[in-house]
Amino acid sequence: EGEAYFEVTKGKSFSVVSDLGTTRVLGTSFNIFARDNNYRVHCLTGKVEVKSAKGKIQILKPHQAVTVNTKGEVKIMKHVKADHAISWTKNKFVFTAAPLKLVFEEMERQFDIQIVFNKEISGAYTGNFKRGSSPEEILNVIARPFGLKVEKIHQTKYKISQ
Repeated sequence: EGEAYFEVTKGKSFSVVSDLGTTRVLGTSFNIFARDNNYRVHCLTGKVEVKSAKGKIQILKPHQAVTVNTKGEVKIMKHVKADHAISWTKNKFVFTAAPLKLVFEEMERQFDIQIVFNKEISGAYTGNFKRGSSPEEILNVIARPFGLKVEKIHQTKYKISQ
């Protein structure tokens, strides 16, 4: 459960096991995201074998990624920019057409804050932020294109409204 980036010395092998899949590696670098019924693996170098909980196997090469859903279905993506997947290792968070709800959840996780917003607030956010800025500054940048207002309710609690 969570997200991790690995750089494995050539000749070493191990597996990373999650509820939705298993990733087996041999001398490679890759990123795994396993959270809230989402399982994604991005291969940066070498090769990675991803096996769904239902036994479907996909071999990834550099610049390829795979998602595994709760039904055990595996979907491969070719020519992906893996640097976006590992941007979190450099305290940068990149989103491409991500639902606002997921962006707010990531903000909560990264800054240990609570964000309250009406479930009717929706949209797809494309952009990025660095962890060095304050949560309020980042929330204002995210909210502005959607015409949303950010209100600081408490030191660690924010309200997003229309």
